[in-house]
Amino acid sequence: MRGIFGLKRAYLGTMRWTTTVLALVLASGACAGKPRASSSGSGEKHPLRRGTDSAQVLVPPSFPRQLALVLTPSQRRTLAHRMADESKAWFAAGMTLQPATAAGEAAVPVRVKLRGDSSLGCTRKSFTIDFHGIPYRLLPGAAADRIVLISMCFDAGYIHQVTGLTLATSLGLFPPGFRLIALTIDDVSQGLYLLIAEPERMLRRNGIVGGGVRDLVRRRIDIDGEPPEIRHGVPDKKAARKRYADFVRGVEARRGPALRRFLRRHLDVDQDWRWIALMTLLEYGD
Repeated sequence: MRGIFGLKRAYLGTMRWTTTVLALVLASGACAGKPRASSSGSGEKHPLRRGTDSAQVLVPPSFPRQLALVLTPSQRRTLAHRMADESKAWFAAGMTLQPATAAGEAAVPVRVKLRGDSSLGCTRKSFTIDFHGIPYRLLPGAAADRIVLISMCFDAGYIHQVTGLTLATSLGLFPPGFRLIALTIDDVSQGLYLLIAEPERMLRRNGIVGGGVRDLVRRRIDIDGEPPEIRHGVPDKKAARKRYADFVRGVEARRGPALRRFLRRHLDVDQDWRWIALMTLLEYGD
């Protein structure tokens, strides 16, 4: 019997980040971080930011209903080349936050790159938007200096992925905030997108990576022989790769009660089982 939502793999691609935070060593007491200090570089405060000089954060009168990419002719050509080549290289652009950005106000400078794997072939691309280290409040309860815009091109009703992420959040499995938002590029509507605070960035900002979590490992598709992607390690990624390999060998070498004890020492097993149960229900997983 098919899962009640019949989700395809690409619907929940961003949710793989939750599995990375199994990590190998979890310490208690990870503290919430504060927005980093930032400056416009000119000595003038950006008109949309509020706060002290040590913590400038965008505080719009309401969360923007629409994000608008604003491109110069050169940037427009660059985007066309990136889309044609399915390249994930960064390029410069501008962005306005509507209605937070006042009419006629210069666009905020951003870096943009395409995002995804299977979704790169979609007409409506997914994007990562980087605000050059300046956190913006685009989501309830979070100020993010890098966001992800998911086109949901495989989700015709714009409901499956949002439903899956909502269920994951209710189980404590997907910490970054998310919501739906409209996107335009040079005043041409691109439709509805799923806005997510970039998961790894939020884990670092909140002091989880480098604090409570020592190693951040993103599992790839094991059955296809893809090696794990090491995103963070103490003191370095080489050490994290060795710990992860030792962990995998330890799992493979044990059975029964010895395996259960080994897993309990290294993982939040109950949380992992919740994740597996949800992925089984949604028919998502590798």
